[in-house]
Amino acid sequence: MKKFISVASFILLLAFSSAVFGQISITKYDSIYIADYLTCSMVSIGDMEHDGQQEIVAIYGVQTSNPGISNYYLRISKVNADGISSMEYILDCHSTIQNFVILDANNDNLEDIAYVFSDSVNIIFQNPGFDFNYNNHLTLFSGFSTDGIAKGDFNQDGKDDFVCSNWNSDHLTIFVQSDMGFYAYDNVSAIQAGYNQIKVWDVNSDGWDDIIFMAGQGLSSGIYVYLNNNGFFYTAPLYFPILGSMGNTLITSSVSFGDFLGTGKGLMINSVYGQPNENTRFIQYQNGNWVNMGLENMLSCYPSAASADFDNNERDETVYLNPSSSNLRVLEFFTLSSNQSLNFTTIGGNYHAYDQMLSTGDIVGNDGKIDFVMISDWGQILIFANAGTTTEVTEPKSDSKITIYPNPSTDYLTVSFNQSGEYNVFISDLSGRIVLEKKYSGQQFTIDVKSFHPGMYSLRILGKESFSKKFIVQ
Repeated sequence: MKKFISVASFILLLAFSSAVFGQISITKYDSIYIADYLTCSMVSIGDMEHDGQQEIVAIYGVQTSNPGISNYYLRISKVNADGISSMEYILDCHSTIQNFVILDANNDNLEDIAYVFSDSVNIIFQNPGFDFNYNNHLTLFSGFSTDGIAKGDFNQDGKDDFVCSNWNSDHLTIFVQSDMGFYAYDNVSAIQAGYNQIKVWDVNSDGWDDIIFMAGQGLSSGIYVYLNNNGFFYTAPLYFPILGSMGNTLITSSVSFGDFLGTGKGLMINSVYGQPNENTRFIQYQNGNWVNMGLENMLSCYPSAASADFDNNERDETVYLNPSSSNLRVLEFFTLSSNQSLNFTTIGGNYHAYDQMLSTGDIVGNDGKIDFVMISDWGQILIFANAGTTTEVTEPKSDSKITIYPNPSTDYLTVSFNQSGEYNVFISDLSGRIVLEKKYSGQQFTIDVKSFHPGMYSLRILGKESFSKKFIVQ
């Protein structure tokens, strides 16, 4: 069943509240009201039609007149100059949906939705024109009760795969997409694989997607990483505990990743019940080991946390929900030490949310600036627009080994190195979808970006050394 929601049904809260730091102005742009009561709400952002315009995707449960039973809905919302338009579909299930992921599950250049509940993964395929007919769906059984899900390309064939986790069954199941459909590629053991804090990211910059999962309680609390060894996960996971100054294990609440200090990418780990001044760790993978780059106080947060480069300065910020004040905060780190030397903005309001509630992407204006969206457990999808005036990517520090120009670009992007070499080049859009994968050699090469949709892209280069840059296509 599909129903269209008119723009008039939304309450415009433009410029209701805002906060400014550096070159960034974050403004509460609009609210989409769904229902008076929701269960198991979650939100994400993705380019559903691969047309360069990202959409808001939400799944939520609405209680029925029958106590204890909820109907679950899939909503896709577009934000454009005409306002907000939404499409809503009912999902044919009454069990609690724990999590979902956006992925191209049949390699047709349209994004589909995979959601998990009970012991199965259900994939509802998109037909052209945002048509999600539940008759066009696939059910995969994991063999275990399933809580978390994350997307990756684990065998480097250009097709979207995914991994499922379960807290109680202590397992991870990897599903790989082939021309014949999905099959269970690998099962690996996991210690209390975090409820839905499972991530996929290339931790060691070797070009292979690794799996990050969180154990959130007990002596095993902390972050675990399975490194992808040329498509296989047969080694024991890397482990990093969150320890307080007294040697006790703190309860892990969220994990996100990015380059927060301009020193290279790493993992940001938060605790909601940590000791004072000990709630956050920033760790980096160096020479086969995790290195604790420091800790910061005043960062206790709910499991809702996300990271992105909001001001285009080649350094990521983190946005999170402060449990003590119910305010949203966006933080720029200058150092991770206990002296609180950070810069942050607080977006005032009585916000309340739990897991899988924050997502980042360019959803307002398609202008190359990172916005974010939050779904509250009070029945609202809240849209926060990045109204910053930055029009080009700025680099806070020079890197004599690599130069990219022009940036922004309209037709060609030139990449130049200080010495010749062999390079594997990956370009991805804001949703993480790889739009170009190619090998180059020499000291300089040119990339044709005329066919790219306007927006921001990430350039990752693997060779004797690894480089990551951002650029804008206008």
